[in-house]
Amino acid sequence: MSFKKLLLTLWAAGFLAFGASTLAANEAKPSTVMHVVTVSWKPEATETQIQAALDGVHTLAAAYPGITRAWTKTLRAQGERTHAIVMEFASEQAHKD
Repeated sequence: MSFKKLLLTLWAAGFLAFGASTLAANEAKPSTVMHVVTVSWKPEATETQIQAALDGVHTLAAAYPGITRAWTKTLRAQGERTHAIVMEFASEQAHKD
């Protein structure tokens, strides 16, 4: 292999490695915003009322364009909290709006 081809090969490899690391770094930093709410229901809240409130969370993404996803499945909650609601916003500005 000539010296010129070797330099070109090394340059291309370096360029690809830099591009891959830049892409990986950008993927590690999401531009979305996660908003987490933990909930303690009033003692008089019925299961039907709680479920209606949780179901209502899932309609928010359709009602507000800045909300991309909503979750209500709670596996574990801390303290007296019984449920968690998580919403993903497209950006900080969408969260503010």
